[in-house]
Amino acid sequence: MELKEDLISPPQSQLLDREAWSGVRAYKSCYCCHGTGYVVRVERVLKLPHPFTRPMLCKRIGCTAVARVQIDPRMVDDRLTPEECQELHELGLVDWQEAERNWHENRQKAQIEKMSEGATKRLGEEGSLL
Repeated sequence: MELKEDLISPPQSQLLDREAWSGVRAYKSCYCCHGTGYVVRVERVLKLPHPFTRPMLCKRIGCTAVARVQIDPRMVDDRLTPEECQELHELGLVDWQEAERNWHENRQKAQIEKMSEGATKRLGEEGSLL
């Protein structure tokens, strides 16, 4: 007789968390443009950028998002160098890793607090029976 493994599915909240994080990570293959082809935070590499500048094209080597963008030289700015886009990518990646780490730490703290409150409540109920 062969026993089949009886898999227990994870709680719904855990499935939703995993789905949300995988979707967000998937579209951010380039942290310079967040997968749009246009640079997101140009102020990190340019000093005093004009607030009404045209959208800047991502030129990071390896970014495939810019290939999907319609490039009209009158509508976009392509003066950023690949090195500047790479710098933005690295800064964005560090920001994302920090945000992800903070999110997980905060989630873990909330779960510990919830378990602690439940244990304290149960102890209070048991103590009142004595």
